[in-house]
Amino acid sequence: MATEARSRIISSAIALGRRNGLANLAIADILADSGTARRSLYTHFPRGVADVAVEATKDAAALLGQLFDVGARMEPRAGLAMFVEGWKAWLESDGFSLGCPIVSAAMAKNSLPEAAAIAEDAFVDWESKIHANLLEHGVPEDKARSLAMFMVSSVEGATFRCMSSSSAEPLLATQKHLEELLDLHLPAK
Repeated sequence: MATEARSRIISSAIALGRRNGLANLAIADILADSGTARRSLYTHFPRGVADVAVEATKDAAALLGQLFDVGARMEPRAGLAMFVEGWKAWLESDGFSLGCPIVSAAMAKNSLPEAAAIAEDAFVDWESKIHANLLEHGVPEDKARSLAMFMVSSVEGATFRCMSSSSAEPLLATQKHLEELLDLHLPAK
């Protein structure tokens, strides 16, 4: 039961952070959304919002990291397509109202620096996985690192545009142009 309450609190924090920004996370909202008691929240998270934000960011980073692990075992174009399709489905499932939980944590740098540091580590991890995949598929080192960073940054930026426009079009346009970039840097088959 205690583990169930903790999981509900973290899930609620992720959803609320995606909707309103992690910096705007409030205990009352978490309790209402998760259906848990205040005592239960403070039993698991003695520092309140700060602890919840850290654990929510860790869980979100781990979940998204698994998606990058799958993509890193694929040919780069296929990995990109798989990631974009998953991200598109995630955005569409909530009517384009929920953004990336890692961006939400990064944007809370002033109020929740521990969560923001975890977010930065997640971005670096994702870029490292893409970088290694690009190297494995023949992209030169001098291009692979910056291309990996550009890919993550582009998809995250497209996510904001999708939310703003309530459309997957920005993400699909980003995918198209990232595929063109990959075609420029991957060796011809």
